[in-house]
Amino acid sequence: MEGEIIYRHVKVALLDNKRVNLKVHRDVYDVYKKFNNLEEEKKEVEKAGVLNFIDWEKVKRVTQKKKGISKDIEDYKKIKITFKNNTAINKIVRNNNTNLKEF
Repeated sequence: MEGEIIYRHVKVALLDNKRVNLKVHRDVYDVYKKFNNLEEEKKEVEKAGVLNFIDWEKVKRVTQKKKGISKDIEDYKKIKITFKNNTAINKIVRNNNTNLKEF
């Protein structure tokens, strides 16, 4: 049986479609020492599809500590605005679909 070991010291998780968690461990093998300015963190956040919802000051704090503890890194204001806008967009789409069905 073949397997592959994947080493990642940065992990991002989207919880309940509204919370974004970041976990950063010490880079014990110095694999990522060439990265700086949060490049690896940005890459993982982008893969998770939540780049627009992040509070980068929180990311910096979690990254500097490197405790391996999952921490919330979302920007609640950005999420609130986005969901508010999506709700308005959904209403418009629903109304347009209803109007189309009536004709």
